[in-house]
Parts: sequence; structure tokens; C-alpha cells
Amino acid sequence: MTKTKAVFLFRLLLYCSIEILFQSTLCSSHKMAETTTTAAAAAANNKVIELKGPILVIGAGWCGERLCISSPDVFVATSRSQIKVDQLKERGVVNAIHLDLKDESTWSNVPTNLTGAVLTFALATEDLFALQKFWEVHLANIHVICYSTTSVYGMEVRTDNTPTCGSVVDEKSPLTGVGVSGKSLSDRIEAEEFALQKGACILHLSGICGDVEDGRSPAFMMKHMTNSLRNINYIHITDIIQITSLFVSDGRGSGHRVCVSSGAYTVGDICAVLGLEGEDVPPANPPPSKDLLPNKLIANDFLRSMLPKGYTFTPPLPGLLPIHSTL
Repeated sequence: MTKTKAVFLFRLLLYCSIEILFQSTLCSSHKMAETTTTAAAAAANNKVIELKGPILVIGAGWCGERLCISSPDVFVATSRSQIKVDQLKERGVVNAIHLDLKDESTWSNVPTNLTGAVLTFALATEDLFALQKFWEVHLANIHVICYSTTSVYGMEVRTDNTPTCGSVVDEKSPLTGVGVSGKSLSDRIEAEEFALQKGACILHLSGICGDVEDGRSPAFMMKHMTNSLRNINYIHITDIIQITSLFVSDGRGSGHRVCVSSGAYTVGDICAVLGLEGEDVPPANPPPSKDLLPNKLIANDFLRSMLPKGYTFTPPLPGLLPIHSTL
């Protein structure tokens, strides 16, 4: 290991250790005031979202599990594996059931008095037959939220056929994006159209982040970055929980796609907040540098129009400000 790399890892480890200690203290104080029938309070106005359950959460991955823990008496987690159900309960998910959309024998486990549902998995056309039948039985006439990704949106194109650096992307942008592997997302988009026709709200999440102990801090990504001018769009798990709870509580956004992002942040600014210097900070390579692409700026105007007045997003890192959050 080179001396430069060793210094970088030491500084990163030091920052993470400090943040873990801070978050641990913060979490302990929060648990004392925890309630089981409300979602987390919005940071700006301390507004508590009153939820009436049960609300079904289909897919208990990283986001789904944390959503369920935020209001354990309201949200009902699901998994296609009974073993996973047992593991969820061991980790604090009070209400968890075995549910496989393609196995109708498990549908009887679903509460009959649902007030809402959150689908956290990637919709696919191959699942539509089962999903349509399940929808008619359990999801009709309730508020439904589906998680998606901002990757479904493409960017403006220059005459030389290269995406425009720093292109602003919103709900009016073309649905021509690709996944992280470069694979087309057309199948997912088609499946989402079914949910939209049923009145669901599609929440397109940008880069999901959390705290260090969650393994989702932006600090862990910096060693992979090669250009300090590159933008990264983030949304903190705290905001995902608050926004999901708000939308599923009263059906706002129904029948619409909504981009969910707190803003775009430069790699250089993230490094500065982390206290990285010198060779620990990637060089600033301006356009047409290929390592700037894709360099989307996810606009959140539509989202903000549906949030409480004065709502404040949780920053990816304490003190980190976005270069772009709304037009």
C-alpha cells in the first residue's frame, strides 16, 4: 500500500469513527422519545405525520426495512422467504409476514383492512399478471407508492451525440435512461405505467444515502471517484421515510412520477466536508472529460410543491450543501 493511499484511508477511517460516535449518541436520545404510530418528524417544522395502518410494505430491502422500523405498529413488512421474515422480526420489524405475489396461498397472510401499500421492488412486466390479480384483491381503493430510480430519465443530447454535462432532469425528461450496468430500463418503465394507470405514485429515488453505521455514507464512495467536478444526486433515508409516509397517508402524487432528491453535490465539496486534501482529492477535469458522465442534475420542484412549507432535507453529510436543488 502506498503512503498516499494509507493516509487517505486513515483520514476516512477517522471521519467515519467520529460520525459513528455522533450518530450513536443521537440515536440513543431519539429512542427515548420514539412513538410507534407516527413517522419521523420533518426537520424544518417538526411536523409529525399521522399514519393509520396497516400499510403493507412489499419488499423489505434496505429502504423497506428502515421504513417499517420507523413506525413498527403501522407498517407491515413482507418477504418471499419465511426465513427472512424471522430475521426481520429479530432486527426489530415487529410486523412481518410471508408473501409471494406469485404464490396465492400466501395472500391470506395480508391484513384485510389495509390503508396503503409501498412497493419497494423494481417492477417488471413478467410480474404484471400476478401483480394485477393481487392489486384487484388487496390494493384497489387504497393509496399505493412504488419506488423507482431517477436512472429511468435520459438527458439532453448534443449534436455530437454526447449527453450534455450538467443536464437538468425532471419529470418531463424523456424516459430513455439506462441502469448502472448500461442496460435499458424500458421493461421497468412499461411495468410502472400499469401502476400509474391504477393511480399509484412512482417515487423516483436518486442516490440513496444514510449514516456511516448504515454503510451508506458518501464517505465510502470517495475512493472510487476520479473527478472532483462530478455531481452526485442524493436523498437521505430520513427523507425517503418522511416523504413516503406523507404520500401514502393522503394519496398526494397519485398517478404521477415524482423525482426525489435533496439536490446535486460535487465530489470536491464532499471531499472538503470530509477534510480530505491534496492527493486525497481527485483532480478537477472539466468537460469533455468522460469521467463527468453521466452528470445529471435532478430537479425537485414538483416534489417540493407537495411537501410542507419550509420542509428541510437532511444533508448527505453534516454541513454539505447542494450546488443544485431546484430551478
